[in-house]
Amino acid sequence: MKVVTMIIVMVVAPATVAAMAWFYTDDSSGDGGKGDSPSFPISDCDDVDTDLALRRRDPAIHNLPTALPTQSPTTATATMTQRNRRKRRRINENTTTQPPPSRAPTASPTTISVVTTTTVELFGETYHIANTTVIDRAEKGLTGTLPSEIGLLTALTKIRLWGNHISGNIPTEIVALTALKDLYLGGNDLVGGIRTELGLMTNLDWLSLWGNTFFGEIPSELGLLTQLTMLDIYNNQLSGHVPSNLCDNTALAIIRVDCHPEQFAVQCVCQECSCH
Repeated sequence: MKVVTMIIVMVVAPATVAAMAWFYTDDSSGDGGKGDSPSFPISDCDDVDTDLALRRRDPAIHNLPTALPTQSPTTATATMTQRNRRKRRRINENTTTQPPPSRAPTASPTTISVVTTTTVELFGETYHIANTTVIDRAEKGLTGTLPSEIGLLTALTKIRLWGNHISGNIPTEIVALTALKDLYLGGNDLVGGIRTELGLMTNLDWLSLWGNTFFGEIPSELGLLTQLTMLDIYNNQLSGHVPSNLCDNTALAIIRVDCHPEQFAVQCVCQECSCH
């Protein structure tokens, strides 16, 4: 005779009702359970899944849990808090942080090497800046232009370069020669207008520019040369008239200009004018 014992355990959780059945078959007849299986109306377990009920009638299923774990509201809140913390930690670990913008490299101070020039080379000759007072290379067959480096020889008082083949124009750097008294550049191949900057060389005593190819009018700035005693500008291609302030220069003894050529002529009403 088979005795079937059925134990139904009901576990009530929030918003959930679970029913589980555990069946134990006692074979008192000693037939090893080979007798007819007891009938069990599935309809009596309306809250249990039909398939689950059929499978649990199998005596091979053992050790079913007798109750589902439950959590108190406090425990549930703590569990949720831990989950949120782990989630935030994963987000922080997976977030790629951008490195702070690097500052532009600061350029190291540039070291400027100051090269002190003590000499100047003009037409193949070397001149010391500190003690060169005279350049006398007249009628030496010099060619090329007058280098701008001549303005570095600030101790010069006389330049005699007449009777050569120097071309180009007078460099503006020559105005730095404030101690210069005599400037002889006649008989060369200089071209262009007479530099107005020459009027700033107030120590000039003799200005000789004859026999070149200067053109245009005589600049009135030459009237600022109050110490000028001789002005040679003939045999050029100058035109116009001699500025009146040159005529008013009491120190000026003679002005040599082209007064008679048919093509180029300078009008001069100064008593100091000497026509060529």
